[in-house]
Parts: sequence; structure tokens; C-alpha cells
Amino acid sequence: MKILISGTPGTGKTSTAKLLAKKINAKYIDLNKLAERNKWFIGWDNERKVKIMDTEKVSTFLSEIKGDIVVDTHIPSAGPPNADYVFILRIHPETLLERLKNKGYREEKALENAQAEILDVCLIEALENFRGELVWEINASKVKTEEIVSTMLKIMNGEVKERERIDWLSLICEEGSLEKFFKP
Repeated sequence: MKILISGTPGTGKTSTAKLLAKKINAKYIDLNKLAERNKWFIGWDNERKVKIMDTEKVSTFLSEIKGDIVVDTHIPSAGPPNADYVFILRIHPETLLERLKNKGYREEKALENAQAEILDVCLIEALENFRGELVWEINASKVKTEEIVSTMLKIMNGEVKERERIDWLSLICEEGSLEKFFKP
């Protein structure tokens, strides 16, 4: 089984992916570390000051792995194209902004990631690269990692039929905090 866990940085992908891998006796793969080890990059983004991952190389490598894997990445298109499940972890933008600041992110980078969360960037990329029935959103805002993994296992066992639909944009508009994230 191949499982992709994705989401904006700061949503809890790593702790969730590690725990799920342990629970199902699968190999945990941190895509950033894998790409770094193998030097699978195609360039440099001067604006964001990050390497640009060669998603084709990474994706091809993952598709050829035998056995069960749980892949952790914020870039859904780099995941295994033959994934059985794609879980997108979602966090309320206010919570995400605080988490990223506490992790030492620059204000500008933390805000960019909160905006990406509001605009469903990881979800849209997952839906563009995987069949819709494989993609599951999970609201990780106020739950422990164990609860997130429990929900994933229930989905994988066919115990959950109805999908959660998370719409942060509408929610922050209702809360009156849109201008905190998008300056006029």
C-alpha cells in the first residue's frame, strides 16, 4: 500500500506520517530528505530561497518501491502516482500562522503558507494529480496526532464514507479576519 500525507508546512504531516507508518508496519519516507540525499533538484527559487525538487524523478522512484510506504511531503505532485490513499492535513490559518512563527519561520514565509492553506493549494494540487476518490481532507486543527491516525485507519478500513470539506476562505471571511492574511 502506498499512502501520501500532504499539507501546508506546519499541519502535522511528519508526526502523523511516522505514527501511521508504525501502526501499519510501513516504511516512512520524508520526501524532502529523500530528494536531498539523492540531489533530485532542477533549480533554485530565488524569491523563496529554496531548491526546486525534480518531482518527476521523485515520483518515478516512489512508484517503483515494493512494499508499504507512507510518504510525507508538502508537494502532492511529487508523491507516488500509484498511491492508494492521499491524505491532506488541514489546519485553521490562525493556528497555522502561530505554529509557523513558533517554529521560527519569517513573518513573510509564515503568512505565505497561511495564504496557501486558505486557498487550498495542497488540496488542489492533490486533486490535479490523483483521482478524487483517493483524496481525503482531514481537519487537524484541534485534534491529537493519534486521533488523526485513527481517522485515517477508519477511512482505509472503509468505516468512513462521507468526506470532510474544509473551506477556510469562507470561514475567515465569516470571522472577519480576511485582511489579516490578504492585505488590500
